[in-house]
Amino acid sequence: MPKDQISIRRLRFYLFGFAALLALSVTLDYRSILLSLGQFLAVKEEEELQPADVIHVLGGRFERTYYALQLYQQGYGRNLFFTGKEVAPLLKNYAAGQGIPATHIINFESRATNTYQEALELKQLLDNEATVQSVIVVSSPYHMRRVRWTFTQVLDHKTRIQFAPVPFRQTSDHQQWWTDQKSWEHVVKEYLKLLFYYVKHYSKQTHDSSR
Repeated sequence: MPKDQISIRRLRFYLFGFAALLALSVTLDYRSILLSLGQFLAVKEEEELQPADVIHVLGGRFERTYYALQLYQQGYGRNLFFTGKEVAPLLKNYAAGQGIPATHIINFESRATNTYQEALELKQLLDNEATVQSVIVVSSPYHMRRVRWTFTQVLDHKTRIQFAPVPFRQTSDHQQWWTDQKSWEHVVKEYLKLLFYYVKHYSKQTHDSSR
């Protein structure tokens, strides 16, 4: 069977499973089940955040930059690394305007237009900067599961990577996501994107490794 057909069948299977979970939540304790679905995406680290060489701010919603600057000011990172083709220049200018020294903002022209490409750009930075041994990756809470999976697939395990989702109190996302239309859209889209990433990139890696 062609690879594309296998990927499509796998994606349909996962979508059916997600729909079944939602249906099950209606008949059982739906609030706790729905809350767990959101918490799964948000990825809460078991260990406390440790200072790192670089704070990597993913492109997209401004809340990520605002929280990254807080972490920087609290001493969690010595340098800031911005990615996202459309927003990185604006975010770097904003950080400079907030008093961040230019020498602490990594000079890098990002061309990334999605999460996978942002992971590749961080890998490029790590390959070129041997002094960077640890990184904190910052993004929105419901984006973080896909971020963690993607970056784990792309990056070398020699570098210590931590994931810091923006706290819910500082984001427009709701923990009870099913009660808010935008949060609902974020959660549903993230599950779809997570499944798409898994099918596309995991299948590709499996195929390449079997050659």
